[in-house]
Amino acid sequence: MRKLIPPMLLFALVGCSDWLPSRHEVNVAQVQARDIAPSHRVTATLHSHTLALSAPHSGKITAIFTPSGNKVEPQQPLYQITLPNEVIDIRAPVAGRLGDWHISQGQTVAVNQRLVELTQFEPMTLHFPVERHVVHTIDTMGLTPADIQFAMFPIADSNASVALNATSLHRAGANDTALEFALDVPNPRGQFFSGMSLPLELKAATERSMLLVPESALFHANNHSYVLKIDHSNRVAKHVVELGLLQQQWRIVKGDLVAGDRLVLGQHVEPGSKVSPIAR
Repeated sequence: MRKLIPPMLLFALVGCSDWLPSRHEVNVAQVQARDIAPSHRVTATLHSHTLALSAPHSGKITAIFTPSGNKVEPQQPLYQITLPNEVIDIRAPVAGRLGDWHISQGQTVAVNQRLVELTQFEPMTLHFPVERHVVHTIDTMGLTPADIQFAMFPIADSNASVALNATSLHRAGANDTALEFALDVPNPRGQFFSGMSLPLELKAATERSMLLVPESALFHANNHSYVLKIDHSNRVAKHVVELGLLQQQWRIVKGDLVAGDRLVLGQHVEPGSKVSPIAR
């Protein structure tokens, strides 16, 4: 004889249905494989060499031809010094910009007395920090300076543009989070000056096949980053990944992933649990 479930017990089971485990609904996105030329933007600062110009002889400064702050060309007259038996015009050794004069017209100066500083237009170097994880990405991609293009973004209120030579790239320092690099910058017209900040883009010269995941698919622990991959049975598994450069809300990664893998977006789900994916 079939046994019937008592009405009170049936009511209790139905009433407790919300307590039974259910699958999480999760937003998902797929891993993408793209041929891209990875790029990274930094803020760079220009530095130039400064020459201290001193009096070549003892004498009287009888004329100052170039005011402080002016641009000068090579061999442009800067000042005149009068000696007992001759008058000499002292000229600029290189192109640059004059600093403040430390003397005035009519003053007598001693030999080797510093008169003014001249900030050279060339050579000029562009210094910029690159985070260590970015440097690591460049290294793991096998890129050399010859494989990297450098481009300056437009500068406000300026038509300045410049071609940068990547072969002059060299290390200039380091700290715990970044490496300091320097790059020679041509400046024949004096359009750039020391201390100027410039936006700079580092970009691979050729495209390479890369795996990318949405930034919102990444989770971070103390010493690693990972994604939550959904398998064919909709079960979640944790996969550690190595982070590369950020490319417009997508992150280059390396790890046990292939194009088309489904990843949980924006919410942490316990590895091993089953989910109900909602494609985005």
